[in-house]
Amino acid sequence: MDQEINGQIYRFGKLDALTQINIVRKLMPVLGAIIPMAKEFSGEEKPSDDPYEQFSKIFPELSKALSGISESDFNTCLLKLLACVYRKEKGDLGYAAVSTGEVLVYQDLDLKTLLQLVWTSLLENFRSFFPEKPSALSPESLKQSGPSSG
Repeated sequence: MDQEINGQIYRFGKLDALTQINIVRKLMPVLGAIIPMAKEFSGEEKPSDDPYEQFSKIFPELSKALSGISESDFNTCLLKLLACVYRKEKGDLGYAAVSTGEVLVYQDLDLKTLLQLVWTSLLENFRSFFPEKPSALSPESLKQSGPSSG
C-alpha cells in the first residue's frame, strides 16, 4: 500500500511473523489498554470525527501503559514497525527503507510524520488486533482535519 504523508510517498510492507510476535510480546502492556479503547471506538455510538478529541480520550490510559514499557523495548517496536516502511526517492530511484530495524535512516522525519508512519504500519501489520471500523486517528483523517504541518 502506498500513501502520501507530509509531501512524501511511503510504501507499507509486511513484517514477518516472528517480528510480529515479538512486537506483540513487547507491547502486551499497551495492548491491554488499547483493546478496550478500540472496542469503545468501534461500538454502535459514532465516535467524534475530531482526532484530537479521540486522542484526548485515550491519552491517559495510553500514556500510563506506554510508561510501563522500557525505552529499549519501545524503540525496538518503533524501529521494527518502520523497517517495513519505504520512502520513495526523488528522481525515480525507487524506494528506501525508513529504518534498518535498528536505526532511523531519515533524520528529517518530524514527530507527526513518524507517528503516522508507525500507526499505519501497526494497522497494516496487526489489523486483526484492531476493529474494522476506520479511526479518525488514521493518517487520512489527520491530514483532512488536523492543522497544517507546513
